Amino acid sequence: MRVCRVLSQRCAGAIVVVDSDIPALGPSQIDAALRALASNELVFGPALDGGYSLLSVADGFGAELPPLFDDAAIPWSTDAALSTSLAVAAAEGWRVGTVETLTDVDTAADIGSLRAELNLKPDRARARRTREFLARLEEEELG
Repeated sequence: MRVCRVLSQRCAGAIVVVDSDIPALGPSQIDAALRALASNELVFGPALDGGYSLLSVADGFGAELPPLFDDAAIPWSTDAALSTSLAVAAAEGWRVGTVETLTDVDTAADIGSLRAELNLKPDRARARRTREFLARLEEEELG
């Protein structure tokens, strides 16, 4: 609910909240979320595991959000967190958009998904340090 309290305060401009376990999240995804607010009140950045890595909120809309952070309604840390959040938003009549789906890293198994995702991205500067770490990790695994 701490995020809800922050979002409910009067802030000037749109707000973007990001998760800390999405190494491939970069400026282009944040820009896309902000652009999507031109026609939406909320924008989610879906995570591959069914949650979300980014929530963008239109200017002045934060006070409307408490239903979106109801612990009794949203199954946090499950593969249904995003779909349930989208259902809550639909029930509230909010205009909602989404941006690119990314991999969040919650478990060791997620590292393989992250490697695959980064290998598909042509922008080698994106998540540069994560790419370097994964290369060192691979060297250790092979060595």
